[in-house]
Amino acid sequence: MQLDRMAKESELLRRRFIFLLEEPSGVLYSDEFVELHCEQQYRGADARVTVTVRNRMAVVLEKVHVETTGVDVGLLLQSRNERGDIASSGVLRVEFVARSWAPFREAPTVRLSYKRPGECTTEMKILALPIVTTRFLSPYDEKDEMAYDTLCKQMNSASVRTRRLSAGCVTHNGAIEEALKRMGFYVIHPVDSTEWKAMAAHATQSHGILSYEPAVVKVFSHSPGAFTAEVITKSHLLSAAIIDVLEQTLLSKEQTECEERFSVFGGNLTTLLS
Repeated sequence: MQLDRMAKESELLRRRFIFLLEEPSGVLYSDEFVELHCEQQYRGADARVTVTVRNRMAVVLEKVHVETTGVDVGLLLQSRNERGDIASSGVLRVEFVARSWAPFREAPTVRLSYKRPGECTTEMKILALPIVTTRFLSPYDEKDEMAYDTLCKQMNSASVRTRRLSAGCVTHNGAIEEALKRMGFYVIHPVDSTEWKAMAAHATQSHGILSYEPAVVKVFSHSPGAFTAEVITKSHLLSAAIIDVLEQTLLSKEQTECEERFSVFGGNLTTLLS
C-alpha cells in the first residue's frame, strides 16, 4: 500500500510538472497540509515564477521553507521570501527570477519543508520547478517554408537528433501542431499533409547581450499512427530537450484524453490535472 501511494504521488507530480511546461499557471504540488500553486512569465531570456504556498489546515503551519537545492549550469536563479509561518488558510508567496545563459539539461529543484502540525517532525519534499530550457523558445521571425528550408541548409553541421515517438502518443494530427505551438514554435502544416515543419528562436543572455539561436523541427508520419521527430539546433542539449518535452507533452495529453473519455462512459478515472 505504501509503495502504491508513493507511485501515485510520483506520477501526479510528473504530470503536473509536464502540464506546467506548457501552461502559465497550475498546481505544482499538494498534500493534506499544503498546496503549491505556480505562476510563470517568460520574456526573452528572462523568467519570473511565483510559487504560492497555501496552508490547507485550520491551524498555523510553522517553519515553512522553500529552499533552492539545485540549479543547472546555463541557468541563473534567484529567490526571495522563502520562509515563514502561514496562518490558517493563509499563503506564503515565494518569488523566483531566472535567466537563461545557455541551453541547460535539468530543471532547478527546491526543497519544501514545514513542521507537521501537532508533531515535532519536519516534512520535506524535493520538487522540480518547471523552468526548462524549452521555455525560452519563441516563434521565429520568418514564417514560410522557404525560410524553413534555408535554416535547415544553414544548420547542416549543427546538432541533429532524430527519434521515433512512442507508440500511441499521437491520438490525432492536431495534437502535434498544438504541442509545437505551445512550446513556442511557428508551425507549417499544409492541409492533409503528414509532415509538420516548425521554427523557433531560443533566447540566452550573457554579459548583457541577448542572443537568439534558431531551432527547427520536422515531425513526419512513416506509417499509419507512427511518427518520427527530427530536431536541428546548434546545441545538443537544446535538441535533446526539445524532443523530450515534445514527446512527454504528447504522451501526457493522450493519457489525459483517455481518462476523460473513460470518465464520460461511467468509469472512475478522472484527470489528475484539475
